[in-house]
Amino acid sequence: MLAVMDTFIRASLISALRDVAEEHGVAVESLLSEAGLDRGALDHPSNELSFDSAAQLLEIAAERFGDPAFGITLAERDPTGATGLLGYVVSHAPSVREALQAMVKYSGLLIYPGSIEFREDTTSGRLTWLYPLKHNKRRVQFALFANALTMIRLKKLVGRDWMPLAVEVEHPELSCTNRLRRIYGPRVNYNARENVVVIDRYTLERANKGADPILYQILQETAEIKLQELAGRSDLVARTAHAITEVLSTGPPLLERVAAWMRMSPRSLQNRLAQHNTTFERVLSDTRRSLAERYLRDSDIPLTEIAFLLGFSEQSAFTRAARAWFGCPPSQLRKEGRRDTKGERTA
Repeated sequence: MLAVMDTFIRASLISALRDVAEEHGVAVESLLSEAGLDRGALDHPSNELSFDSAAQLLEIAAERFGDPAFGITLAERDPTGATGLLGYVVSHAPSVREALQAMVKYSGLLIYPGSIEFREDTTSGRLTWLYPLKHNKRRVQFALFANALTMIRLKKLVGRDWMPLAVEVEHPELSCTNRLRRIYGPRVNYNARENVVVIDRYTLERANKGADPILYQILQETAEIKLQELAGRSDLVARTAHAITEVLSTGPPLLERVAAWMRMSPRSLQNRLAQHNTTFERVLSDTRRSLAERYLRDSDIPLTEIAFLLGFSEQSAFTRAARAWFGCPPSQLRKEGRRDTKGERTA
């Protein structure tokens, strides 16, 4: 059985969280630890954070700071370079249409694997995107953040007073109505199945006055190279995750056993993973996490047996890991999963 590959985001995307936390007199490391992330997760812009952990991190921050629209607060900081190479490609696209096309084409530089597309008809264009982990309810702030950031970037290209023809967002309507209206405009549909921005054809054809055609070409070439590097990383991580899954069926997922299954030395596997900015321990944790979520939501396997299947020596170790991964004990996640499934069947 292949392990489900997690979705990752670049740390640069939420780097402004450190400054916001300091303004509230809170050490960002405490928020990271509470979300089950490494205390140095935001230290380097190229660090990778699992989508689920990043979403939980923003929920924790919103609660700690008493800000129900924290996602907007974070997006409005939008520091230069936060969206990295993708942001620079978009900012130098010749037109709004080409900026949106670049946003879709190179989105993997910030979040991968992702689901974003841009389509046109005779009157307008639709930018549509989805977030992973449909069962995870604790992602309102991340959806709010990413949606607001998208709108802010569009307004930088078109003009601060521009408003789309329509907006659909997956998160519910919040109490901060004025802030939502300022970001989305008056025509917004909440609790939608996907996130959509509808843009009129005239706006799509508008030239980007700040574009540099030569720099745009150079940035595109650089982005293509980076995407190829990420594709290589994804392949190596996927093969390592598959090897871990296979090894788990016969015993503990030790580095030596996984490397042997992949027909390479432990040092070689570690070095190759390091070249792709990850570690064996991180891939092991992500693989266990994906399998744990599947077992808990889609099966009735006892918790003691799940712990064994994931290579934990004791159920207590599995429980501690689940709390770090999901923010709750495995028994609670199983109950929530069954409740969600029941709701989907009766809907």
